[in-house]
This record gives sequence, structure tokens and C-alpha cells, in this order.
Amino acid sequence: MLANRSCRINHAGENTRNRNAKNLKDGISPTRPTGICSLNSASKRLLAKFVNQMVASAFQLSGERLLRHDRGNAKAARARQVSVYLMHTCLSLTLTEIARVYGKDRTTIGHGCRVVEDLRDTPAFDDRIIELEQMVQTVLALTGHHKMPGEVK
Repeated sequence: MLANRSCRINHAGENTRNRNAKNLKDGISPTRPTGICSLNSASKRLLAKFVNQMVASAFQLSGERLLRHDRGNAKAARARQVSVYLMHTCLSLTLTEIARVYGKDRTTIGHGCRVVEDLRDTPAFDDRIIELEQMVQTVLALTGHHKMPGEVK
């Protein structure tokens, strides 16, 4: 009986040994914390928190709503996908790092990026993403992480 303790079924019916093995394969330690605190540098944590809060505000949601582990409604899911996209494209965070922030699998994060990229074919959506990207780029420039477009260093 003691040997079987590491293979328990959680409340969702998922085998935790398989989930932990999958997480290890994806570079996510089962004991490693998830959330913004899981990023390995203070600047990454701060920038990820900023992007998450900015996108949540743009979608009229709370920042905590995007960090919850459940899927939520369509508006929250879309906002999370936009946040993931901006973290990946503007902050150059890896899919695995972003997966730790949101407590998701890296393939789910990749899917979110592809969804946003496909939605950018819609002019109104693309304009909204461009505005958000410009805000992130401005903050990066103000914090000394990147230069502004047209700026000479």
C-alpha cells in the first residue's frame, strides 16, 4: 500500500504520477511553484506581472482572474491568450516559462500564441494588439530593457 502512495488519483480523476512525469518532461518540477513568482529573475517577474495586469485591464478583468488555473469564460480565456502572446513576443519569455506563470502546459501556451496570431488578420483585433505591444515596448524602453523604435543608443 505504501508503494502506491505516489500514484494517487486527484479530484479531477487524473493520475498524479503521470502528470508529474509529464511535467518533468516539460521542464516543470512538480514541487516548483507556479505563478509569476516561478520566473527566475526579478525583472522577468515584474515585466510578466505588468503585461498580465495591462491585458487584464484592457479586457476589463482583474489580473488575478487571468492567473486562475481554471479556463474561465471566453473573455478571460482570450485575455489570457493575448497576455501569453505578448509575454512571448515582446518579453521573449519561453513557452515553458509562461506555462509556469499560468499553471498550464507549454503546448497550451503555444496554442494560445497561434490563436492570437491568426486573429491578427482581423483589422480591429490587430489594432488592439498593436496598441498593447506599443505599451509594452514603451515600458521596456523606460526600464532600459530595449530601445524605442527610431531611438539611437
